[in-house]
Amino acid sequence: MPRLLPRLLKSLENRPLAQSEYRGPLVELRRRRRRSLWKPLPNSADASFSFGRKQSILLDENNVLMSPGDYTRHKTLPPAVKLQKAHRGVAVDHDITREMSEEERQWWSSPYLRMLSTPIRRCSMSNRHIPSDFLIRLTVLKSPPSHGVAAETHIVPDGLLHPRFTNRMFGFGYYIVCWKDAVASMLDRGLYRKFAPNISAHSLFLTQIEHQLRLRVLQELDMLAARLLNEPRRSDNDVVLRRLTRSEWATVKDTGRIPWEGAAFVLIVPPVNRDVQTGQRPQPDSGNSNLPSVDVQLETPSGKELPPLPHYSAYDEQIEFLSDNHLPHSRVPLYNGLPLFPSRTQRAALHEKLCRVLDLEKRDSQKKRKYKKGLSREEDSHAFVVFSSAHTVVRADSVPLAIALWRIRMWEGEGWGSRSWRESSHLS
Repeated sequence: MPRLLPRLLKSLENRPLAQSEYRGPLVELRRRRRRSLWKPLPNSADASFSFGRKQSILLDENNVLMSPGDYTRHKTLPPAVKLQKAHRGVAVDHDITREMSEEERQWWSSPYLRMLSTPIRRCSMSNRHIPSDFLIRLTVLKSPPSHGVAAETHIVPDGLLHPRFTNRMFGFGYYIVCWKDAVASMLDRGLYRKFAPNISAHSLFLTQIEHQLRLRVLQELDMLAARLLNEPRRSDNDVVLRRLTRSEWATVKDTGRIPWEGAAFVLIVPPVNRDVQTGQRPQPDSGNSNLPSVDVQLETPSGKELPPLPHYSAYDEQIEFLSDNHLPHSRVPLYNGLPLFPSRTQRAALHEKLCRVLDLEKRDSQKKRKYKKGLSREEDSHAFVVFSSAHTVVRADSVPLAIALWRIRMWEGEGWGSRSWRESSHLS
């Protein structure tokens, strides 16, 4: 304390509290400088060690045996989707920043390629190595003793919420497939007890995972709205979200095709009906709590399975990044908001956030549709279509929202193929 007080008084003299403008924190924060381990290899790296030599390799300056670090190969910095003019071609150590090419942006705009490119982790139940977006991360949490109660150890889900809202817990993590039946089998058989001694799982473990998976969708909509707020729309090819008209939705149901290039998914979310007794619509609930509220638990129907997820082939659209004319048409998922969000309050929050993103798109298009006098405007349906392509990803990235929705479907048992994992010898 005798050392701290003089330093604090000196800092307050230099930066008085009554200053008219804020000059930053008292302690200067250290920012980590961007680094790149890549560097060009010596000219002798590709040369033969024996052909045309007149002396031993040990006599060469900085040879591979005496200086192996100079010959270590490292990756270059990953390309950015979009760089400002001032940041293009900036040297970072021996590397140079660059933007993605058109082909790389096409790959980056695919939610399924993005999921497959996530870090590989081992499933603790099946011992299979799977990309982490197909898994649920579990962490051991120790509660401190209080009021004479001994310390307890619990297993909790971790990393399901967006890092902008909740930080991931430190420590070693365990992974299991993102499938409700697999997690329920782990709880019933007590396989989680191998993670730590005297560990337990609370009674709302499955409900907590379901709640956080749905809450992640609401958080991704907030993040998408923030991106669109800072990136105005410049052309019709930059549309990220729009609402289908009733005639367009009827065509989709009749033909079974989605004729819009770059469509990532279609989401049907009607407004929540008014309460019969009060005549009021439920208030949107998008709280960032780890556990659902009591109202959400009471509203969610128990034992009700979600219907299977239908797919519609996109109209004359093939997977272009593989340049193969014999590939099938790409398929676009369709989500029904009613079984996807059984809670009325959460579904009201979903509809509210979709309408907010839609308002941002209408604001950016200057020029909302102008209808001639005497012509009636087509009525909008309850279907929203979200786009993700090489053009839209430059403006706003909608892939995290598509991944969050797909993870809910995986949790309900869809998307794992025809062979059930329960029939596998690893889980039986």
